[in-house]
Amino acid sequence: INTTGISMAGAYPMGAGEWDTMLWFAFQLGDYGTQNQRALAFIAELGYQFTSTPWTPWLRMGLAYASGDSNPDNSDNGTFFNMVPTNHKWYGYADTTAFSNIIDLYNQVLLKPHKKVFLGLEGHIFWLASDDEVWIGGAGPFNDSAFGYAFRNPAPGNNIESFLGGEIDITLSFNATEYLILQTGYSHFFGAKGVKAVFDRENQLDWFYAQATIPITLGK
Repeated sequence: INTTGISMAGAYPMGAGEWDTMLWFAFQLGDYGTQNQRALAFIAELGYQFTSTPWTPWLRMGLAYASGDSNPDNSDNGTFFNMVPTNHKWYGYADTTAFSNIIDLYNQVLLKPHKKVFLGLEGHIFWLASDDEVWIGGAGPFNDSAFGYAFRNPAPGNNIESFLGGEIDITLSFNATEYLILQTGYSHFFGAKGVKAVFDRENQLDWFYAQATIPITLGK
């Protein structure tokens, strides 16, 4: 599979802060097994940061789209293949979805209450890009025997539903020292019809984590 794309980013001072924009587009051609790969994806973001205000609030919103296969019976595969992604950085920390057959409408509020403290609040709303393709999760192949993706088919008797639901994410980081970063976070996923079609008895998910990072600088 060949992936070709273009990206543009800019920052523009205005008033008490700075506007920022980002556009990213990619399309794929090649072979997906015995099918022809014909897929595309794009991301568009807009933000404004109050650079001269306490806590320097940074407000952002965006739309991410990765195509799904609108006709599974023909010789083309229209589902964007995201190789080996790190999904939770971009599509919700709970990792409910891969960047395949997905529409993600999201917003972010990023705050810096102290020079060593960072607070992030995010919200996501998810739909399937095509309701002829199933809900896809996973982070891609990690060895020769695992494809690394889950194709979540509806339970017997159910149809594919495009609206998956929403997610809220709260993260808190503390740069304790030059060599120690502490972080904790909480996420809640509110499943909608698309999730209930797959998991008949449960459509909610909670995720909590805490981690410590020790940065290491190698010599030149």
